[in-house]
Amino acid sequence: MKNSRRRRQGADPVRRIFPLLESLAETSIDLNLPRDALVELLKTTLLQIALRKLADRGDCPTAPAIALVSGMKDPREVHSLLNKKISEEAFLPFDQRIRHRWSTDPRFRDPSGNPLPLPRRGSGTTFENLVRTTIGPRMSYGPVLKKLIRDGYASTDARGRVTLSRGVSA
Repeated sequence: MKNSRRRRQGADPVRRIFPLLESLAETSIDLNLPRDALVELLKTTLLQIALRKLADRGDCPTAPAIALVSGMKDPREVHSLLNKKISEEAFLPFDQRIRHRWSTDPRFRDPSGNPLPLPRRGSGTTFENLVRTTIGPRMSYGPVLKKLIRDGYASTDARGRVTLSRGVSA
């Protein structure tokens, strides 16, 4: 009897929070918000709520107390979050981050400051390297290229190079 009651109690928070997480995930996908940005927002929100709850109780907001209230395992993570400023670029959708880097990073611009036409893949200044240095080393460039072309932000020229559409920037 006790075990079944414990199981119901353990499942209840999951049942209560799942619709909220489902809504959050759907909104995140609709906004094209990167997962890492969502995780950082959640951690920051947990930190803020924990600080407020400790203040409401009159407790001292030490890193171990914040970690305990927020569910974070390590007080060092609390210290890190308290001292961290979240990059605005982290909240840009992947395609917008690609366009921004392509338009502003000197490695991907010509001497006049225009975005270079990029070979699809290979070493050096390629679209593949633009994607990997902007999003991450494991990201395949293919789906990113398809999305940019589909949305009208990029095209391929007669030589098969990827070009950023004129007048397009982040």
